[in-house]
Amino acid sequence: MVARYALLPVCRLLAVMLVLAVPAAVRAQPAGGWLVRGDSLRDAGAYELARKAYERARDARFVEATLRLGTLALDLGRWGEAGDRFDEVLERDPDHLAAHYYRAIAHREAGLFRPPFGPLREALAWRKAEAHFEHVLARDSAFQDVLVQYARLEAYRGNHERAIGLGYAGLRLRPELPEVHLGLVVLYRRFLREDEDTATAWLAAHEDPYAAFFRAERLRRAGDLAAAAAAYLDLLGRTGPMPRTLVLLALARVEAARGHPDRCEAWYLRAVDGIASPVEAAFVFADTGYILAPDELRAYRRLADPAALRAFFRRVWARRDPLPAAPENPRLAEHYRRLVYVEEQFAYHGRLAWWNDPDKVNRLAFAEVYRLPRDFNDKGLIYLRHGPPDDRVATLEAETPNESWRYAATGDEPPMIFHFATLGGAAWRLVPVLLGAEVMNDRLDWGAPFMRGYLIYQDEPRRRELDLLGFEQEMRAQSQADVDRGLTTDRHTWVPPVERLDLPAVTAAFRDGDGRTRLEVHFAFPAATLARHAPAHARHVNVEAGLSLRTTTFDDVATERVRRRVPRSADPTGGVLDALAVTAPPDSYRVDLHVRTEDGRVLGTARLDRRLPGFSGPGLAVSDLLLAHDIAPVPPGETGTHHDLRVKAAPTLRFPRRRPFFVYFEIYHLTPGDDGRARYTLEYTLTPERGKRRARASLTLRVDHEVPGSTAVEYTEIDAGRVEPGAYVLAVTVTDRRTDRSATSIRRIEIEK
Repeated sequence: MVARYALLPVCRLLAVMLVLAVPAAVRAQPAGGWLVRGDSLRDAGAYELARKAYERARDARFVEATLRLGTLALDLGRWGEAGDRFDEVLERDPDHLAAHYYRAIAHREAGLFRPPFGPLREALAWRKAEAHFEHVLARDSAFQDVLVQYARLEAYRGNHERAIGLGYAGLRLRPELPEVHLGLVVLYRRFLREDEDTATAWLAAHEDPYAAFFRAERLRRAGDLAAAAAAYLDLLGRTGPMPRTLVLLALARVEAARGHPDRCEAWYLRAVDGIASPVEAAFVFADTGYILAPDELRAYRRLADPAALRAFFRRVWARRDPLPAAPENPRLAEHYRRLVYVEEQFAYHGRLAWWNDPDKVNRLAFAEVYRLPRDFNDKGLIYLRHGPPDDRVATLEAETPNESWRYAATGDEPPMIFHFATLGGAAWRLVPVLLGAEVMNDRLDWGAPFMRGYLIYQDEPRRRELDLLGFEQEMRAQSQADVDRGLTTDRHTWVPPVERLDLPAVTAAFRDGDGRTRLEVHFAFPAATLARHAPAHARHVNVEAGLSLRTTTFDDVATERVRRRVPRSADPTGGVLDALAVTAPPDSYRVDLHVRTEDGRVLGTARLDRRLPGFSGPGLAVSDLLLAHDIAPVPPGETGTHHDLRVKAAPTLRFPRRRPFFVYFEIYHLTPGDDGRARYTLEYTLTPERGKRRARASLTLRVDHEVPGSTAVEYTEIDAGRVEPGAYVLAVTVTDRRTDRSATSIRRIEIEK
């Protein structure tokens, strides 16, 4: 496959301004405005619109616009179209170095494995590529990464030792370019893949860090993980042009293969923390980029500052962390487990080109991540993002080897189905639709479209032909939607699978000191689920509960993690109530809760994002309402959960009519009178939720209270026995009788039979 490391910076080089709309610039400088607009659209992945914008600029800025059109075609793998554009530039300016450089790349790629008459076209195209490379070298041997690009041509020709030599020459001239380092890695990998015996001898005869690294790589890929790890660790103590990042990431793969997720994560984070330039960042991106969302990919390409790059990669994984309160990030470790698996199961080192694409008419459009350089096929790309499919089917009787993967719905995400086909070997490609009666029959239990397809194939030929047209269009549209979602999202899977623990939870905010807010998270989980995973003789089950508070940009604010010994219970109705609390300044936060057994085989999670109010004043304020099954004063000498009270919270917010429930809250900034006491009125109302059928009656309770000072702690028992079952809003309104000011706090609840 063509590795386009040198082509990726084209977007950054040409993206002068990253804005989607520049009406003022377009009015003042039409050509320049269209160039900027084209760069912005290209950066956003809107390639056809970008092409049209560049075309609009050609009349006034021909060379610049035509060069952009050519590099856009290069990024899309359209070598012939790209070459035509660069030829147009060279007709006007025969010595244009960038045009010669890119023309050489277009010739080189167009000549690789291009049937029919492959060898003849290959030789002719490569001679032309060589002439253009030599033209650039004669005028500026340090132009971009021209030596590494030339080296890749020699590698295509099988001249691997000369290619490595050219790569090192490029490294000496431009050590600051990520493309030079990445290109040298590609050259070594190709050498080992195509001529392992010669490459092994070459590696044994050279002691530079890159050669030593690939000796270790051979050990790792052969499964000798201990020897590979020792060789990598030895490399960490050496100096040279190769960044340590490459070694640290290789150690992460070693630990992933060994089944040590904590060590895997530690090596990766050391690589991230070691980013001191775009070179180190490029290697981290080479491992991470496959799972990025489009906005993340665009954000990365705008970064150059090492601190910003380090923060970017940490945020990528914080955003995906399923257990933010835990010391480890399971999603990061799972990514490396998938990388190792993809290396072994979905390796493909050839080109994903038109001639070996089962979908010849390009019915599927792909997100930009699809064009990142990789050494695996389309199955590998989907696997890296979404893990093992929930179901997979292959139809052996079909004319073209095929396979379909199905991922079940998760949360708000609908199910996804991906179809793959290959024209030979490991070149598995995503295709929009697989046809045939056997194909439909094998996928009947996947839903209505396949049942419909199966019935169509049972019909008589004339009618079948007409019905198949509509069926194909329907399947293409669904496949495109799944591919769009599949290449712009990713999901975590637990390997081995975990049993999900039901974890109802509710938050409640109260005033804390120093202007901060105390956030309590009350939760419950079934004891019987834990009992199934406890040893027969065990009287307790050890569990971990964790609470994480992060900003909306995934920066850590507070974490609370505790271990509990839960008494074993086989009662299917039994539950365990618990609570965790953190403090933070008033703001909007991501709140994550988890409970898991010590062995990790049972897991419950909850996301409770919310804004923390401020209670530091001035002005009358009421805390959140904390609803409970029971509230009672604690005996003398004991400590309560809330002041001198023991509150047995109700995380489900569901209450039976036959039993009263309790509400606890706090009042802040009351105004005391001359006697130092504050007087206030409380009004409780229970009203059917808006949009629901109104009950026969609402509950209303009004009482007067007084307390010393400006703060009050309140709780009361509410009997809802006379209201109909359904969804209600409980509101508590406090009125300060001295100032006549009021404040209200509400909570939605469910009254059950």
